[in-house]
Amino acid sequence: MFEVLICRSEFKYLKKYANERISSLPANGNDELSAVMARDPNGKLGFDVNQVAESILDELLGGCYCLRGSGSVDHPGVFPKGGMPNFFFKDKGGAFSSLVASHERYVLAMKKYSILSRYRHTEKPEPSELSHFLQDDSRIEEPLYESLLSSCAYFGISQRAQEHGWGAFYLISQDMDGFLTKLESLVGDEGRLVFIENMREMPCW
Repeated sequence: MFEVLICRSEFKYLKKYANERISSLPANGNDELSAVMARDPNGKLGFDVNQVAESILDELLGGCYCLRGSGSVDHPGVFPKGGMPNFFFKDKGGAFSSLVASHERYVLAMKKYSILSRYRHTEKPEPSELSHFLQDDSRIEEPLYESLLSSCAYFGISQRAQEHGWGAFYLISQDMDGFLTKLESLVGDEGRLVFIENMREMPCW
């Protein structure tokens, strides 16, 4: 039976052991984050330890908008199975969907602008709330961070270095209990959730 290891902590503690992408978040010290990874009975790390673990991650990502560094966001169900995006976002009440729709309108407006501006003066479209981040996802600025907290049930950030195995991620949510209930339902009888008190105790390669 494989395990999903979770370190649930306030940002002010977890950031001390996280990578720069996480530690640079404009989060409040008491915002809740969870580091999530998988481990098989032999100690191998990663959501690729077996097909069950892979399918659990695929199921989780399948209900989310996913960003894989292409400058655009994949809608739920579009991101290819077996992959791991840089970021994933679970819509809350249509709020994040509206952010994506607004950005897609901005992209179309910019295409129209690039053509018309060759022939006559045309007002340049105002950037969408997501536009800067999608061009450079190395940092989340405070206004966007606050928008993500309010528009997403949760959002995840991949641990790119894979020090905790392939597919490991950090999860941010104002309803962490709701996310963990979702994760537990996905794991079901195929594995178990194991809570680690301190990030220093999370296994790594």
